[in-house]
Amino acid sequence: MSETFFDSFRSKEIKSDPEEIVRHSIVEKMIHSLGYPKNYLVVERDLASLPHLQNAKNLPKRRVDIACYAKGDFSLHPLLVIECKAEKINQKTLDQVLGYNYYIQATFIGLVGKTQEAVGYFDAKEDKYLFMDSIPTYQELLDATK
Repeated sequence: MSETFFDSFRSKEIKSDPEEIVRHSIVEKMIHSLGYPKNYLVVERDLASLPHLQNAKNLPKRRVDIACYAKGDFSLHPLLVIECKAEKINQKTLDQVLGYNYYIQATFIGLVGKTQEAVGYFDAKEDKYLFMDSIPTYQELLDATK
């Protein structure tokens, strides 16, 4: 029988596998240390169930690990999408989060592994993604979009 733990964000028992532990740890850090509003986060959700994609057509049946929204003038908009991995993050992880972000259109993408974190944004001048080695605070991401 596999072990489980109670995920307070999702309010349910979760199978205690390495990727779930990474996902749970980063969500807890985001909420309790980095100031991300719990009600603006979604965890392990189908693309079609995301607030801004609910009426979108032809979405693939894929689940995003973590998405964070920001409040705009009239509605929520995607700020950050994160892909979590049990071990090291690599090019395949980057390709996966970019694939999700093709639909989500978040300003920032994040990659989180057991011992690594990176958040990046697309720099049009450089024509590539530039990355920071950790997840910034919610306020820092909001300030960077102004």
